[in-house]
Amino acid sequence: MAPFSDFPIRFTLLLGFASFLVSLIVIIRIIALHFFGEENISSTSIFIAILFFGSMQSLMIGLMGVYIGSIHKQIKNRPMYIIDKKIGFDD
Repeated sequence: MAPFSDFPIRFTLLLGFASFLVSLIVIIRIIALHFFGEENISSTSIFIAILFFGSMQSLMIGLMGVYIGSIHKQIKNRPMYIIDKKIGFDD
């Protein structure tokens, strides 16, 4: 791994996406069990809310990080200084 890689940013994005999928599965399971009368939905509603909103935050931070990382890669290719005038070159 390079010293200045974007792996942690991409890992945050993947972690947010995975936790978002897990929260969707849990939400669908709880709603299905509630309609069949097997589980009380109020007992797990706080867990679902924390998991869903936490995964959305991680997903959005990962998306913004990937975007900022791509901007950083573009900036690294630019010169460190701007040449005002050339002396001694034939134009």
